[in-house]
Amino acid sequence: MNIKKSKLKIAIIGAIVIAFTLGIYVFFIHGTRQHVDWLRVSNVVVSEDAIVISAFNPYSERMVSGYDYYVKYKTVYVKPRAKIVFRLESFVTENIVINDDFSNINKIIFVGKSSQNKTIWNKED
Repeated sequence: MNIKKSKLKIAIIGAIVIAFTLGIYVFFIHGTRQHVDWLRVSNVVVSEDAIVISAFNPYSERMVSGYDYYVKYKTVYVKPRAKIVFRLESFVTENIVINDDFSNINKIIFVGKSSQNKTIWNKED
């Protein structure tokens, strides 16, 4: 009976360690998706092989940790992620650079939490 209790304690401690480690990874390294208004886009430059998004980040506790994107019907959908950081500056400029073939795109959309969408660039005809 004692062996079962010690195995149970080890399993519980192991589960807690795994959950804690996963939480640290998600919030401090990989990042989570934010609301579409989290970044204040100031400039979008589109070329045939790259997109550069410059934005102000008014939140000192978060910074861009990465992004996911996909292209569908000549539209690029960008899902920026933020991680928690401890810095004192506010209104930091963040740059998102995406390299790919963008020769036939007409629109760029930020996708946020709960599939919120915000158009940040339209091709001028």
